[in-house]
Amino acid sequence: MKKSILIIPLLLVFYVFSVLPCFAQDPGEPDTVRFLDWGYYVVCPPCTGRAVIPMYVVNDESLWSMTIPLKWTGPLDVDTAIFVGERSDFMIQKYFSPNHQDSTFLLFATILAGDQSIPPGEGILIYIYFTVQDTGYASLDLTVPPLSFYHFLDQDENVIQPLFYPVEFYIGEQNTPPGDVNQDGGASVSDVVYLINYLFKGGTPPAHLPSGDVNLDCDVTISDVIYLINFLFKGGKSLELGCCYN
Repeated sequence: MKKSILIIPLLLVFYVFSVLPCFAQDPGEPDTVRFLDWGYYVVCPPCTGRAVIPMYVVNDESLWSMTIPLKWTGPLDVDTAIFVGERSDFMIQKYFSPNHQDSTFLLFATILAGDQSIPPGEGILIYIYFTVQDTGYASLDLTVPPLSFYHFLDQDENVIQPLFYPVEFYIGEQNTPPGDVNQDGGASVSDVVYLINYLFKGGTPPAHLPSGDVNLDCDVTISDVIYLINFLFKGGKSLELGCCYN
């Protein structure tokens, strides 16, 4: 599991906002923040579980920082956010600051200072984890006001406001347990065989792909086969909902 995200000191955020008074035009491909398909594991009854939401980010220029304030609706409560991928390796500080009372949270990443920068790129940058309290519709959108809190800062200290696409999603019942890739009711040696056939013999992929991502690295690989074998036969770590949705 990737290392935990630190809680952001609010004074740092206020300082960043105070020195960023205006927005610049983005001269290249529009920077973008959007969400990919939600993954969730909800067992009914009692219709509770977990959800993981991949955030897809495009930045076509080198950046000093990213600031993304979000709010959620629906039968959810935010748990944490994990930054992933090569771009996150350049982020000296990565913060996740939730406000459960207002159903909002702030994602903030920066290099702080120096010659380095967050390089251009596109792809999944953040996974957002929620506790699911019931089935029903849920959404993610920017917090307002002010929208100016949402921005990227490039190397020339230009402030860019990326395109943003809010999302609404229906969370239904999903009773496929982690590790149960063949959906026969539970993890067993037959799931090990199923994963091997899928990975190396062109077999059918799991109907619920996150059930095969038992080591939580957001991919289904031979390491998941080994993890599942250790769980089944060697008293290894318990299985959890994965974050592989693509």
